[in-house]
Amino acid sequence: MSFQPRRHMTFLDAFAAAVLCLAFLAAATTCLAADEVQELYETARAKHTAREFEEAIALYTQVIEQYPGTLQAAFAQLCIGRVYASQKQYDKALAAFDKVFEQHHYPEVLGETAYAKTELLVRRLNDYAAAIEFAEEQLEGFGPETGVWNLMNLLPCLMHAYDETGQPEKAIAVAEQHFVTTPRLLRSTSVYEELAQAQIKAGKHDAALTTARLGYALCDFDKEAIEAMSALVRKVCMVTGDIAKATQFFAAQEDPEKANPLAEVPMPEVTDEQLDQMLEGAGRHSLGKLLAYLYAGNCVDAMHIAQGAMIEAPAEKMMRALNEVARVFKARDLNLIRANQFLNYAKTGEGENPLAGFWEEVE
Repeated sequence: MSFQPRRHMTFLDAFAAAVLCLAFLAAATTCLAADEVQELYETARAKHTAREFEEAIALYTQVIEQYPGTLQAAFAQLCIGRVYASQKQYDKALAAFDKVFEQHHYPEVLGETAYAKTELLVRRLNDYAAAIEFAEEQLEGFGPETGVWNLMNLLPCLMHAYDETGQPEKAIAVAEQHFVTTPRLLRSTSVYEELAQAQIKAGKHDAALTTARLGYALCDFDKEAIEAMSALVRKVCMVTGDIAKATQFFAAQEDPEKANPLAEVPMPEVTDEQLDQMLEGAGRHSLGKLLAYLYAGNCVDAMHIAQGAMIEAPAEKMMRALNEVARVFKARDLNLIRANQFLNYAKTGEGENPLAGFWEEVE
């Protein structure tokens, strides 16, 4: 048995151990700081929600000063602007929003701030020219990291600004451009409302009817969205001077045997190149691809995507997946009857599953 002499710690060993110890302490300190800044930010948000605005601003300012450069500091600066906007201190709100762009780089915060500032310029200040200049500049930097939700909120404000300055054609172009590049926007009721309004002002009544059909067919399968798009159908029918069509549309919601005037309204003409661009814009998001196919009038591929997502969905996302199948039924039938029948069957196992009938129809 050979004897190995005991190895003594060298200077380099001690230095390495010290480095590891410092790294551990730094990591622990970072985690502690992250917990502290989040707790402070959430306290500020609670004060904001409770409309205790002075306390909220003081706490948001603490976040910014004590934890500069953090995501919470960026959101805190944005929230200060929103507090000022709710108090009608619009100059202070705009200055607070501008600080976000000057001091922070988080794409999701920049996207939300772009929407907040555009909304303030359009809805509160009626400064449409400034809103157009600012929003168009911001859109150049929008990407997936900026957030589709922020884009979905910003676009209606920009479209409204164009409409109010007598430029409905530009409002139309904004929607049509972003439908192709970001197909998840096709679920936005606000974009459809602004688009139909611009088309009516531009004298494009047939196009407005197509928008009303799209809005109803492609909107989310929830009560608020469906009611908003049903109201849009009624509005466009009345503006175009055919109130009877609105009456017939609502009657067809109860009885599928009754003629539905939306079925006679043409869908947009989508080239293969545009569809490819939409599918590329959807990326890995199955919802974006589903909406792209529905926009192109292709319910078959849309249903394939919806069914695939339903099969793969974990339990906590199953209801959302079922609603996507219902969305496809709504788009094909232009009523809620088979969509609700499917949801009832999926939840209870009662009644018939209309999916079998769907595939028989399209084969």
